[in-house]
Amino acid sequence: MFSKIKDKVKDSPLFKTIIGISSLIIASILSNTFVAEITIDSAIHWNLFYKTKSFYFLLIFVFLIYFYYRFLWSIDKSIADFKDDEYCKAYMRRECLPEYTKKINELIKSGKDAKEVWNIIKESDILK
Repeated sequence: MFSKIKDKVKDSPLFKTIIGISSLIIASILSNTFVAEITIDSAIHWNLFYKTKSFYFLLIFVFLIYFYYRFLWSIDKSIADFKDDEYCKAYMRRECLPEYTKKINELIKSGKDAKEVWNIIKESDILK
């Protein structure tokens, strides 16, 4: 369930836009409600802020938005990491090497000698 939502947010600019606009509207409504609750006789009484429900709703909403944008940042950072050649090489080695070693083991089990296996390794680009 969460992975479907994560993929939807990651892949859909419309979904990101809807969340951004909705968060702006909700934050505005909560802020205005908060100010209205602490205003008495046209004067703001800050000593009442912790007694209002809208303050706590606003606080919860701020934390939710923080985690949402932190999530978006982690996606953007993971994409930006692939701009670095060394990161890409390390990623390929980490992700592809286990499968690659399986293939080498299969070659060895099928009767290939060390020289033939080494030639196959040198011909591939994964270790470069």
